[in-house]
Amino acid sequence: MRLLLRRLPARIAPIVLLVVGACGGDPATPDVPAVIAISATSTTVTSGATVQLSGTYTNTKGKLVPGTVLTWSSSAPSVASVTSSGLVTGATAGSATITASYAGTGGTGAASSTVSLTVVAGAPTRLVVVTQPSGAASGVRLTTQPVVEVRDNADNLVTTASVQVSASLVGNGVLSGTATVAAAQGVVRFADLALTGALGNRALQFAATGLATATSGSFALGAGPPALLAFDRDVPVAAEVGVALTPPPIVRLFDNGGNVAAVAGVSIRATATAAGIVLANDVAVTDTDGRATFTGLTATSGAATSTLQFTAAGLPALTSRAMSVAPRDTNATPTFITVARTAADTNEKIVVLTAPGATATPFLSARNALQFPVSTGGVTWLVRDASRASVAAEGRITGIAEGRTWVVAQATRNPAVADSLLVFVPRSATSPIVRTLMPSYRITTDTFSIVVQVESRDGKPLTAADLELAWPGSQSSPFAPVTALTFTTLRPGVTITQPDGRQVLRMTWVTTTPVSGPVTLFRLNCRVNQRGVGNQVVITLNQLLAGDLTDVTAQASVFNPVVIVP
Repeated sequence: MRLLLRRLPARIAPIVLLVVGACGGDPATPDVPAVIAISATSTTVTSGATVQLSGTYTNTKGKLVPGTVLTWSSSAPSVASVTSSGLVTGATAGSATITASYAGTGGTGAASSTVSLTVVAGAPTRLVVVTQPSGAASGVRLTTQPVVEVRDNADNLVTTASVQVSASLVGNGVLSGTATVAAAQGVVRFADLALTGALGNRALQFAATGLATATSGSFALGAGPPALLAFDRDVPVAAEVGVALTPPPIVRLFDNGGNVAAVAGVSIRATATAAGIVLANDVAVTDTDGRATFTGLTATSGAATSTLQFTAAGLPALTSRAMSVAPRDTNATPTFITVARTAADTNEKIVVLTAPGATATPFLSARNALQFPVSTGGVTWLVRDASRASVAAEGRITGIAEGRTWVVAQATRNPAVADSLLVFVPRSATSPIVRTLMPSYRITTDTFSIVVQVESRDGKPLTAADLELAWPGSQSSPFAPVTALTFTTLRPGVTITQPDGRQVLRMTWVTTTPVSGPVTLFRLNCRVNQRGVGNQVVITLNQLLAGDLTDVTAQASVFNPVVIVP
C-alpha cells in the first residue's frame, strides 16, 4: 500500500486515506449482547429465611465489567422481597421471579437475568381456626364442625405438620366426641364434637404441643331434643276415687343438659304402679313450652297408696312421689277452719306441752261460706316438723322432742283453707321453762305486749335469773314489723337495761326469798310498724339459779316466740 501511495499524485492521496479510515474496527473483537449471570438459576427458601444472590455483568464486547451495580426486583414482593444487594427474604409460601438488571449506561449495553424462587412454609408456631363451630344444641353434634390449620409465623399453612390437636370447652358443660385429631397436610378436621350443658354462649379452644393455642368465636348453645321427663308439679299426696287430682300434675320435657325442651305435641301417659288403681284422662300432650298438664287425671277405682309413672316414647319413665288413693270423701268441704288451744278463746294459737310424750287436743271448728258449722270430717291434720311432735287424725298432738313446730288443720280437698297452732315441747316434765306469755303468734291488733316468765317445775324455787331479749328491728328499719315502745318490770328485784339503746333488753332478777312456781319478770309493750311481715323474738338465757343457788341454766327449756303480722 505504501508503494501505491507513493506513486499517486498528491491530490489523490488524502481521499484514499479517508476510505481506509472509514473501514476501521478490529475484526478480533466484534459486538455481542450484554449478559448478566446470576449465582443461581432457581432456589428454594423457607418463609422467614434469606438467601444471598449475586450477579456479574459482561458488556457487548464480551468483557466482564467488575463492580457493575445491578438492580434487583421481585415479581411478588408479598411472596419474597429482595434488597438492592440481592438479599432475598421469604415470606408467603408461593413462587416469585427475582430479576437482576443493568440499564447499560454509557453505551455499554442493557441486560437482565432472572431466578425462579419458591418459598415454602416455615416451622409450625400456631393454630388458626378457619371454620368456626356453629349449630350447637345440647347433646347433639355441632351442625358445623370446626376446622383448624397449623401455620407458621408468616401465617403460611404448614402442610408437613401432623401434630395432634385437642379441643376443649370454654365455659361450663361437657364436650364429647373425638376431641383430639391429627393434622393431615397441616389441616385438622373435627367430625363429631357435641356439647352438653345449660343454655348460653360457649367457645372452643384448640391446643397442640409447642404451638400457640387458638380459640373459636363465641357461639350459642341451645336446647337439645327431649331426653327426659321431670315434674313442674308432682302428684298430690292424697286423692279420692272419682275426683280429679288437685292440683293436676304437670310434666315437662328436658334435654340431657337440664334445659327445657320446648317441643309441642309429645304424648305422655300416666299409669299407677299399684294394682287395682285405674286412671282416667291419663294422657296429656305437651304445649309449645314442652309442658304437659294432666287436667282431669282421676283414679276411677281402687284404694291404695301408689306412685304414678309417666312415660313418653323413647324417654326414660318418670315416677312420682307416693299418693294415697282413698274412697271419695262425702264430707262437705269447709270454707273456714279455726283451731285454737281451747274453745274458750279462739285467738289462742300457742300450745305448750308439759313434756315429751304429753298430749293436747286443740279446739277445731269447720264452717261453710255462710259461717254455719259443717262436719270436721273434711279436715286433715298435719305437722310441719314430725321430729318434734305428732298429730293424730282427730287432731290430738303428742310431744316427741324438745323444740317447736306448727300443727296445721286444712281442708282435705282444698289445702288453701287452713289454720295452725304453734306447739312448744319442753325438755322434760321437770325442767325449768323460760317463755313469753303471748296467746297467739299472730298479731292482729296495732299494739300488743310480750310478757317474759320463768318457771321451776320440779318443786324447787328459783332465786335469780339473767337473760337478754331482742326483738325484730326498730321503727327506723324498713323491714321491722314492730317497734318496742316501753318496758315495765313486774316483780321486785328486776333490773332492766338497754345495752344498745334500741333493740336489746338486758334483765337481771335476784331475790333473797326464793320463789316457787311461775315468776313473771317484765312486760315489753310493742307497736305494729307494718303488716304482711314477721320475725322472731330471741330470748338468750345467761343464767338461772335455783333457791339453793344451784345453776340450772343448762336444764332450762327456752321458747322463743314467733311474731307474724298478717
